Amino acid sequence: SWMRDDDSLWRNLDARSDTCAGHKCSFYDQCYVTRMRQRALEADLIVVNHALFFANLALESDEIGHVLPGFSVLILDEAHEVEDIAAQHFGKQISNYQVEEFCRNFRKVFSDSLESTHPVDQVQASSTAFFNSFPGLRGRYSLNLYPQSDGTTMDLRAEVLDSFQRFRQSLSGLYHSMEQQTDRPAEADPLIRNLDQMRVTLEAIFDLENSENVYWFENRARGVFLHVNPIEIAPILQQKLFSRADTTIFTSATLTTHNNFEYFKERLGIQEPKEVITPSEFNYLEQTMLYIPGSFPEPRSDHYLPRVIHDIQEILGMTQGYAFLLFTSFSQMNRVYEALREEIPFPLLRQGELPKNQLLETFRDTPHAVLCATSSFWQGVDVQGDALRAVIIDKLPFLVPTEPLVAARINRLEKEGANSFLRYSVPKAIITLKQGLGRLIRSRRDRGVLAVLDSRLRTRSYGKLFIESLPKCVITDKLDALRDFCRKNASNI
Repeated sequence: SWMRDDDSLWRNLDARSDTCAGHKCSFYDQCYVTRMRQRALEADLIVVNHALFFANLALESDEIGHVLPGFSVLILDEAHEVEDIAAQHFGKQISNYQVEEFCRNFRKVFSDSLESTHPVDQVQASSTAFFNSFPGLRGRYSLNLYPQSDGTTMDLRAEVLDSFQRFRQSLSGLYHSMEQQTDRPAEADPLIRNLDQMRVTLEAIFDLENSENVYWFENRARGVFLHVNPIEIAPILQQKLFSRADTTIFTSATLTTHNNFEYFKERLGIQEPKEVITPSEFNYLEQTMLYIPGSFPEPRSDHYLPRVIHDIQEILGMTQGYAFLLFTSFSQMNRVYEALREEIPFPLLRQGELPKNQLLETFRDTPHAVLCATSSFWQGVDVQGDALRAVIIDKLPFLVPTEPLVAARINRLEKEGANSFLRYSVPKAIITLKQGLGRLIRSRRDRGVLAVLDSRLRTRSYGKLFIESLPKCVITDKLDALRDFCRKNASNI
């Protein structure tokens, strides 16, 4: 059986600084994390994922020890993800869920002392009042540029300042009372660290003078999440990474846009690197054909969705299923899924119905399967051979301009007098599109068809920037040409 990523059981299995007692723990020497750190210190080569690397890099204090040792040479694969992952880990977050978990852990540690639990009751009450003071609409919203009904914006932090100050005061009161305890148990130390981190995070989020960060909040199933993230990651990488490593190598199949590294270098602040672009090992002219419709409604048209569904059905008929349908939003994915469910004779899967790994296994093991998915399946997914014969993308994957971090980056570029659409939005979408289309050809034996059902690639001036950034392959606007390609490669498709 599989555990979902959001399964509450993880809280009892993972190792975090806010629950780890460090050297004071009686199981410290036997602990898997301790032994892993020791092995890392003795190793010449360490392989980790981006999340662990940047979480380790972002640590401001070392009270329980860094997970990773120092390094002189760093190789970052899938480096097109670095900006967003680094921005996430060099930011801070606090939520009502996090405070509630802290209060539960506190009561467990101090279960024998009613006097000690009184201050935490105050923390929980003031936390509830504070987080309830935020608007309850689901989604992500800017804190400092919160939209009003009349089209203006306001700083929402000023509106909730009273409840913020009461919450902050209760956290400080509890922190100082715990610090003064001389006979506190070892399990209290990680609670104190966690409490201090919450205080620091709140102060950072309510810093009304700092214009280098984006401040935003999110309403989702578990409650309210407040965030602060750096708008520009380049200065931080210079200080935390480039100044420390002798050599840093960035590699990815999708680092270039328009056959150069300019966008990537600008976003990460990389100065005068050595650059290498190697040709692909795949023969895209022989292995695939790309379908981009010509006379096709644009995505905002009422006629767009019916045409998308029609063309998807046509292509699935050519490949007999065996396809990824990749969408730029959950709403579009669900609409197409519902429309196709009763219309196609192939097993239809949808992201969210199973954990990701299990969904991929089901797709690989199910003949003629068709999988509907969104952003997390555009990259890092490898299905080789006959199980995948078509990748169909609904439209160009432009970022949502109202997303707080995206909006802040766009606003920063506009203030500098730059064209944010060409400098940021288009290159970012090119890299994402290359990742999505790259799901199809994973070996020299793979054959199949690609489709981007967005006529803007042909009708808008920026369309050629996308096409010139893609691997060289045969491009057609005719379904008949795609059908002929499938017939000629029938033994492989």
